[in-house]
Amino acid sequence: MKSQSWIKDLAFAVDITTHMNDLNLELQGKDKLITQLSDHIKCSISKIKLWKFQLLHIILVLCIALTIKLTIKPYARGFFCDDQSLKYPYKPSSIKYSLLLSCGALINIFLLCYNLLKLYTGRLRPNFVSVCSPDYTKMNCSEYVQNIVCLNSDIDNINSSRFLFFDKNFRVSFPSGHMASASYYLYRRIPQNQNYFIRALIMVVQFLLFLGAVCVGISRVNDNKHHPSDVLAGFLLGVFGAYFTVLNSILCLD
Repeated sequence: MKSQSWIKDLAFAVDITTHMNDLNLELQGKDKLITQLSDHIKCSISKIKLWKFQLLHIILVLCIALTIKLTIKPYARGFFCDDQSLKYPYKPSSIKYSLLLSCGALINIFLLCYNLLKLYTGRLRPNFVSVCSPDYTKMNCSEYVQNIVCLNSDIDNINSSRFLFFDKNFRVSFPSGHMASASYYLYRRIPQNQNYFIRALIMVVQFLLFLGAVCVGISRVNDNKHHPSDVLAGFLLGVFGAYFTVLNSILCLD
């Protein structure tokens, strides 16, 4: 009888232990579910805050851009009549802004800074003389000409070329916005992958993007839209912008 009682007690203890383990596993599962739900809520709140922050930035940039568009005009820089670097013929752009911007997101603040820089430098484009058709009889070509008289009858086109946004401005050559934009879009956050083929493919794509940016810069020179120094300046500024963006993402990951 004692042996049977001992066996029953042992079976009861095993049964209690089993139930306790099941209950513990159930509680752990609930705790895990609660933790996941809490993380999901925190993530959703963070996304909402980020969306509001980005929306505020967009509104701010649009207000600044509209103010600049309506109030600021580019600096009216003069030229020397014998300056051969400004007598290239006018040619349409090989790469349009619409095509360039369709390849990536609109970096409003980035483009705004370059257009502001253009306004305060006012460097003439290589095709300025061809577009303006200066009246040399009304200008003293023996010295630097500040007040330029154009024979071009298309007054609207000339006037619009003195304002911001985008490539109809013959007074905003430096720096090259096309090259700066294309250089900035080279940077793209791609998750690390241990697969050698994927990593090699990413390197090839990055090289092709870099080559594309160089081709954009060369096209701006060939189209007589920019001086070579403009393209180089825009490229370097774009590289610096991408570098600091990458550096910031690395610091955030750390």
